[in-house]
Amino acid sequence: MRIRGVVLAMLLASGGCGSPAREPVDPAPTGTPPPTVLTATFEVRGAILHVDYELVNEAGEDLVVLNRLPAGLDDDGTSTAHVVGAGAGGRVEVTTRAFAQPEGSKINYVAAPEVGGTVVVAGGSVGGDVEVPWPLRRDHPWGDDFGDGVVTLADPVREVVFCVGVIRRAELPGTREENGPVVTHSAETTRVQHVACSTPFTL
Repeated sequence: MRIRGVVLAMLLASGGCGSPAREPVDPAPTGTPPPTVLTATFEVRGAILHVDYELVNEAGEDLVVLNRLPAGLDDDGTSTAHVVGAGAGGRVEVTTRAFAQPEGSKINYVAAPEVGGTVVVAGGSVGGDVEVPWPLRRDHPWGDDFGDGVVTLADPVREVVFCVGVIRRAELPGTREENGPVVTHSAETTRVQHVACSTPFTL
């Protein structure tokens, strides 16, 4: 299990019986999503999946796009995005968004992980290239085991989608500034976060 930015202690041992551990589901956000257009291209080069993306802000207000993950996210220094399961059918999500602390987690987290954002003015855009190791492996900011066993990706992975978190600047929860706004992975953040996703890439 690989976790960056949090210190944790197991409270209960993982259960050895029952159904496989499942991907946690974040609570639904409030309000309507701001209009955006997200495009992405995917390319495997060696042991890295590159995702080149652009998000256009079509809302009549400033948005904060959560697209800056902490340095050293991955043990080998290759990841600049999280990787999680995305429902049935073998879909996996490569993402730079906020995640709420998993409900029912049996882990005691001393500090919440963080994610940084970029302010995108009305009518503006933001883009870049994110990298994750290939073959894909799960990378969730709260870890891979919440006390009920290790959560894994679909096998086989059949398609990949890229997603980013988008928050109206006026609704941004308490933040600190470090080259832009920084928020915690928390229900407070996901309550006002809307997730924009690209067209899936079929493997």
